[in-house]
Amino acid sequence: MHSYSTRLRNRQVEPWNETQESKRAEREEVVAVCFPIRCIKVQGILSGDGKYGDLMEMIEVFQDNGDFKSHDSLVQFLIHSYEEKEKFSMVWVLKIEEAATYSYQGNWEHAKKLLELVINSDLPVEHWRVIKARACYLLVAHMRRNQEYSKSNIDLLFEYLKRSVHLLHKYDLPGDWAELYQTYGCVWMDRMNQLPFDERNSARENAVDCFHRAIYYSEQTSRKRVQMKRQSYVHLKFAMIHLGCCSTFPLAQENHCPLNDIKEAKRHLGIIKSKFGKTIPKATKMLLSKTKSDLCYRLGKFQLAKKKAEEAHKCALDNGFNTELKTLQERKDFYQKKRATRFRGFIKGQESGK
Repeated sequence: MHSYSTRLRNRQVEPWNETQESKRAEREEVVAVCFPIRCIKVQGILSGDGKYGDLMEMIEVFQDNGDFKSHDSLVQFLIHSYEEKEKFSMVWVLKIEEAATYSYQGNWEHAKKLLELVINSDLPVEHWRVIKARACYLLVAHMRRNQEYSKSNIDLLFEYLKRSVHLLHKYDLPGDWAELYQTYGCVWMDRMNQLPFDERNSARENAVDCFHRAIYYSEQTSRKRVQMKRQSYVHLKFAMIHLGCCSTFPLAQENHCPLNDIKEAKRHLGIIKSKFGKTIPKATKMLLSKTKSDLCYRLGKFQLAKKKAEEAHKCALDNGFNTELKTLQERKDFYQKKRATRFRGFIKGQESGK
């Protein structure tokens, strides 16, 4: 086993200490989240296995490929069906999925309202803690898509994530832990954007730590799609960290990127291609083109950077990933300006050399 995985496995015996973890978060230490003992096995609806897992996977396939109409139709049909069967755990799980479409398409307030309903309701069902934990970390993921909100309320995002960790404590659910740590890593990247460039090391280490944990837990689940989705997304985030493009694009535009970071970014993007190839969904393909545009820019290939940004923008536009349109348009415009500046410099040099 990889040495990092061994360290993670060994740390699972550490007890949960909420006070200690809050102090760690305040100090922004490298250890961002603890590893509690997990002993509660969950079967059926919340386990991600069997027929319920197959249903949830079908819903995710629609969502990740931009087929929101089929996603909504299936979710509404299943909610009605499980309400009639009085299987209310599944109904609440589907309420969480119902929020996904609104979030991806930019209806942020409606997504937030649905998830807060789950978090704040009295859920008289088995393993209600798991359902609320899932709603908490997904609410954070949705809130991050609203840049203005995430900038001014990042401490609230951390509070929701800590609450999710507390609720999931002792549950053996690697798929949930993988997504939770992935989201935690993304919020640490957001924290990086709030800091001066030379004061980001601690937040960067926290982000990297959380992403490694997300990969570790994704490998503990038997569902190949979960492995693909979590790991491909995390490798994209690793590449973004190395390229200096943490979350908000303009902050990273003019910072120097060391050659070794460029090599590492290439390596992470190569892992996605070699490990998952054509199995990645449209949403991930869009993000892959977006990150490749950043890489091309760092290499000084402005024309290719613009082309990759255009590919990502078209994919987002065609498939209703509306939350990505603004930042992708920013990339297209920026790379076009860079191309124009370089061309003007070339012409001026030619004229002065006459």
